[in-house]
Amino acid sequence: MRTLGRVVASLAALTLAGAAAAQAASPSAPPAASPGPTPAPAAGPGAAPSAPPDAAAAPAAPDPSGAFRIRSAVLGEDRSFVVLAPPGYATSGRRYPVVYFTDGSPSLALLATVTRFLAQNGRMPEVILVGIDHADRVRDLTPSPGKFEGAQPAAFKTAGGGDRFLSFLQDELIPHVERSYRTEPFRMLVGHSLGGLLAVHAQLARPGLFQATLALAPTLTWNGDEPVRRAREALAGGRGPRGVMVIVSPNDGPAAAKQAQALARTVRGASGLQVAAVELPEEDHWSVVLEGATRGFKEVFAGWTMPAPAGAVGPGGGLPAVERHYARLSERLGWTVRPPEPVVDAAGRQAIRDGKLEDGIRALRQNAAWHPASAAAHDVLGMALVRADRLEEAKGAFRTALEVAERAKDPDAAAYRAHLEAATARAPIREPLNPTWPGLPNLCGKAGDRGWEDHHHHGN
Repeated sequence: MRTLGRVVASLAALTLAGAAAAQAASPSAPPAASPGPTPAPAAGPGAAPSAPPDAAAAPAAPDPSGAFRIRSAVLGEDRSFVVLAPPGYATSGRRYPVVYFTDGSPSLALLATVTRFLAQNGRMPEVILVGIDHADRVRDLTPSPGKFEGAQPAAFKTAGGGDRFLSFLQDELIPHVERSYRTEPFRMLVGHSLGGLLAVHAQLARPGLFQATLALAPTLTWNGDEPVRRAREALAGGRGPRGVMVIVSPNDGPAAAKQAQALARTVRGASGLQVAAVELPEEDHWSVVLEGATRGFKEVFAGWTMPAPAGAVGPGGGLPAVERHYARLSERLGWTVRPPEPVVDAAGRQAIRDGKLEDGIRALRQNAAWHPASAAAHDVLGMALVRADRLEEAKGAFRTALEVAERAKDPDAAAYRAHLEAATARAPIREPLNPTWPGLPNLCGKAGDRGWEDHHHHGN
């Protein structure tokens, strides 16, 4: 537990874990009381997770990040794990996908940094990270007795416990996490080296347990070409792995490269599985984690954002285009993805810039409905309604923005209050529009306009 405590402490210093240090002080305490419970435990390996309830219905709670233990009846031992909730978990009321990482202690802080950076830049969703520690890594992460090419057999005498470890995840740890945290019905398994071997095995042997896997430098020379043979058997048996699989290969030598290429060719034949093979020849077996995780998450969540054409502030086509894009992404990920707030916001702004005011309002109204806990979404809707000279509706939107901001102790509450007061007095809005995403055009007018005073007096 000391190693896990150091992970939590380092992440707290990076402001990634919030209350992790306090939780680590009593590591055996489960987090079940802190977040809002998810209605049902994990489904069986062949079942799709159920759709999440509306985010507004999920209660806010203290940050539950920390180091914990759980008693495993499957393994007959206590198991240690770290949970890192995303920034803002305590106040958002939202639900989050969960990423399980087979090497919790060594690289969890790095993985948290990568996922947070990519989420902040719109390349993936915010996620709950669960890092699992191992007393016997060889036992837990290998699907069969044996060894990899060139290894000494004595170092792998405990190998072969991978399926029991997956049963622990499926029957004990995942249900515990999904009861204890606000989770979306999307699970991802990330593993490095032997952990990558287990990630590949999990997707082939237990379809549906994880919607995506990321295998970083997986040990695909295990017992010669056993992973490739098992993949062929799984496909021939009609078990049909589903979801997204990303295999990241560093410069691990010709045997590893050959097996990685063979596995990618084999599993691409599965109709329900989307496969990406990423080669990073400039990285070695150990350095691959940083670049490999970055590339891997971007591959899994490809299409998470909608690019804007050159010179535009957002994607064209308004709300219908956004809905079509995320319907396709949802089908790919096996999870109903609610369009991210910044994307819908930018699409609404672009529609207004294109002279389609009602289309823009429609998009921004839907954005506020999809993201009711976002004060900024209500505020931007109010701005668009001001431009349409619908001041009573605008005041309602500004009032909601202020109420949401005050409940969340949002530092931008003063700006939202100023908008409401200006709307009531029919005065110009001088505050910057939507402090959350600065630099976008003011919805009350064209660039340089000060508010509805200009529209009423200059005929705009």
